[in-house]
Amino acid sequence: MFGLIAFSGIFRAGFLWDDHEMIEANPRVQSVSIDHLQHFFTHDVFDGKGDPYYRPLQSVLNMADYRVWGARPWGFHFTNLFLHIATACLLFVASRRAGVRFDTALTAGILFVVHPIGVEQLLIIAGRAELMAALFTLAAVIATQQGTRRSDLAGGLFCLLAAFSKESGVVAPLMAAAVVPRLRCRSGLLFAATALAGWAVYFPVRALAVSGDIPLAMNQIVPFFVQELPSVLVEYGRILLVPVDLHSHRRMVFSFTQMTLAGLAVLALIIFLLVKAWPVLISFNRRGPEVSLNESVSPLLKAWPLAAWAGLSLGTKVPLLATNALMLDHWAYVPAMALCVGVSVLFEGPSEAFEAGGKKARLKWVPVFLGLFWMGMSQWNTAVRNTDEKMYLWALRHPTSSVVRYNLALLYHERGDDAKALPLLKTSRAMNPGRPQTDLLLASVMFKLGQYEEALAVLAPWTEGRASARPPILSTMFRTQADIQYAKSDRTGARRSLEQYLLLEPDDTQAQANLNLLR
Repeated sequence: MFGLIAFSGIFRAGFLWDDHEMIEANPRVQSVSIDHLQHFFTHDVFDGKGDPYYRPLQSVLNMADYRVWGARPWGFHFTNLFLHIATACLLFVASRRAGVRFDTALTAGILFVVHPIGVEQLLIIAGRAELMAALFTLAAVIATQQGTRRSDLAGGLFCLLAAFSKESGVVAPLMAAAVVPRLRCRSGLLFAATALAGWAVYFPVRALAVSGDIPLAMNQIVPFFVQELPSVLVEYGRILLVPVDLHSHRRMVFSFTQMTLAGLAVLALIIFLLVKAWPVLISFNRRGPEVSLNESVSPLLKAWPLAAWAGLSLGTKVPLLATNALMLDHWAYVPAMALCVGVSVLFEGPSEAFEAGGKKARLKWVPVFLGLFWMGMSQWNTAVRNTDEKMYLWALRHPTSSVVRYNLALLYHERGDDAKALPLLKTSRAMNPGRPQTDLLLASVMFKLGQYEEALAVLAPWTEGRASARPPILSTMFRTQADIQYAKSDRTGARRSLEQYLLLEPDDTQAQANLNLLR
């Protein structure tokens, strides 16, 4: 009920841009066949037309949804809402089995349901990959908490499902091992063997399926960790507590003062946690891995496994963070769980005081008011971001994002408003040069506006081999170049471009017919 109230606006959203590419423009999810299922596991989710993400189970769920809902977006949004609420329920179960009180675990689950950080995953159907990875990771934790051979095997399989849902799911075995002390001794060998076997399957299959990877500039890694990471962590902490300004596809540029203050704040937090955690470390050394964390740990540290999971999950985004300073709302989805459990545990004392009639009784209501505030922020963020145009215009208030400009320009181009798209694309290209998708769209927009020579100049580095692009994008560039050359009566150039295109796309009969007319 709380989830339906908090996110009641999601059903007004349609298919957004990623959803269009994955569902509306993807015939493979619209009919069930063995070939289509095999394709999902042997190609990236955008078939080489976008970022090289490997998420086959997301495509499988899209296929199942299409069979049930057809092309009605609200059905897909309902499935995402179900996944989010199911994740909150598993968070409750995992917290209870880890020794958290019933009322505390219930409060944590409710707070997580209404937290606005889920808005992006619910508005954008493509965001379900984050939901699925989190759901299967918690399922792995709960399974391994049971302590039987069958549950260990199930836990390892859930870890594999998390990885095939989203790349960040590869940390699921580490999360389970951190939460369940039994796995740090012999009795967890079956789970460890199953999880390692899953990794042995996942990584080679992904390597064969994905033709490109996120670039990782090693010379940027050390400056990023020293200078920008503390500011990134502080900013995520801010949007988790006060989510009035969520920022999908936002590139952060921090001042020296911000980075210094953020670094000092993070250092102080680390020192505080180490001091508080010292009794736990001593307890582990003296009594072995079977000791219950709840015997000696302070209330604030009961959520430490979730905090560890949040750090591991964010660690998988380091290439994007380091090379682009890119920040996305859904990267804080797992940290939101840790925050909700931590807040709930923090107010266990006032809750007991309330039952005893103590002076701190009124503090018991703080989580209630926090939940109501977050619910209101969910409504606000949904209202200002429930269409592509609203989302991108909202994000443009942060002037350092090239991705937002590209996406908004694509939206205007598809509407036929190329005059609005052109300045956005020029700015995006200047901010992030060498991106083939941006150059292809810029050339298409210039072509529509009659700027033929400028469009050919944009495509030339790619079609002449001075820059490299993946085959699906390169073939589209050759086809676009041929159209431009034909429009400016350059039949010889158009013929050569079509010949290059057909080398990459030999099954295009229409292009072959056009080539025959040019000969």
